[in-house]
Amino acid sequence: MEIPPFSPGKPEEKLDELKFATAFKAIQIALDDYQDIFSDFDTAPFHRRTLSDDFLKEIERRYVETEKGEFEVRLTLPESKREQKVESVIKKRLKDYFIMLLKEKQGDLEKRKKFGIIKILAGIATIVAVFEFPIIGTTSLATIFSVFAWYSMWSGYENLFEVPWKIERERNFLKKFSRARYYFISEEAVGDVLEKLPQEPSEHS
Repeated sequence: MEIPPFSPGKPEEKLDELKFATAFKAIQIALDDYQDIFSDFDTAPFHRRTLSDDFLKEIERRYVETEKGEFEVRLTLPESKREQKVESVIKKRLKDYFIMLLKEKQGDLEKRKKFGIIKILAGIATIVAVFEFPIIGTTSLATIFSVFAWYSMWSGYENLFEVPWKIERERNFLKKFSRARYYFISEEAVGDVLEKLPQEPSEHS
């Protein structure tokens, strides 16, 4: 279900339009203006401007708190500062950014797995060589090659299992944000909706 873009209208229209979004579990971030989303050092147009580190860190922090369930990002700011065309560009910019990072993370994951397999095979080949070739069978050389073999296999397994697990968690984070729905909502309208929505019963009720 898509929430229609916000447009000025009667209070009742705003309420109907935002009731679902406000009641829905989501990340909500208050902005002073659109510049809060982008780096202060980049003056490029919005469609390719660098996103703010502070904004991205805040999104990630909120994601940790609301990791499960449905997912959308609501950005609120004063009605007087809203522009529909700018918001459309920014929403696309946010999606494109996370899609780009997701592709990079996927490529990194595949490279690490391939490198892990190569290291494991190199370790196995070294162990076989120690036993098969007498010249390597001397105590000093055998020790050196054995250490290399076990280190190679150990780090290879790490590349295949431990590191990919960490990257997979990061990939899931990026996947959620690349698929998330982004909405700009007037902070005045959100306040009106919150006042009119039914209150959830307290634990002591």
